[in-house]
Amino acid sequence: DPALLRQPTSTPKMLDGEGRIRGSLRQLYRDVDSVLWAFRGTSPAPFSLRDGSAYDNQLRAVGAELSNQREMDVVAIDKIAEDAVKITLRPTDKQPIQFYAGQFLTLAIEIDGELVKRPYSICSSPDQEDTVSIGVRALNNGKMSTYLNNVLEAGDTVGFYGPSGSYGVQNISELGQHTVCIAGGSGITPQMAILKYTLEQSSESLATLIFINRTVESTMFHNEIKELKKSFGDR
Repeated sequence: DPALLRQPTSTPKMLDGEGRIRGSLRQLYRDVDSVLWAFRGTSPAPFSLRDGSAYDNQLRAVGAELSNQREMDVVAIDKIAEDAVKITLRPTDKQPIQFYAGQFLTLAIEIDGELVKRPYSICSSPDQEDTVSIGVRALNNGKMSTYLNNVLEAGDTVGFYGPSGSYGVQNISELGQHTVCIAGGSGITPQMAILKYTLEQSSESLATLIFINRTVESTMFHNEIKELKKSFGDR
């Protein structure tokens, strides 16, 4: 029911309290909640404060930074499909964004006098220094995705929250010898970060991608995937 989806939600009381499982469920609840933004038009940013202890970080996340909007400069915009782009961003404060493969950022941009917020998955590896990249497919009547594909330019500045989300690889110890990623359409975006991170961490790691698309022209990261295969050979 669209009317119910528009109603603001709060975390159920059953998820209150300490413990890793409850904490993970609370984050999952917020992540799902963020997907419903399109129906509500507005909602709190889908992040939770983290001290970085859940994953191997050289720099611990600072709660004050995650609770406020930061800004990034647009470094480059690359066409990666007939209706999609990869946007590379650099924090204006020069402070690295600490994230793990599979997380997303929430962009906040004023469009036609309205502050629009939308979450987009990170496609770059956590090992990529100074900058972070996201993948964006233009959606029919999608206010933010259309703006990012057709209006945004290198040199522009955008606001963001995060990183957020519990999906993905939180630390090296979670990597198996063989990682399998399955994606369809724009769902490839977080998988790109996981694939790159997996292959970069060990010369013995293997990765398999099962990727379904309507056409070659609509396949996001088609050339980048071919380059990964070329760079890492039989792995």
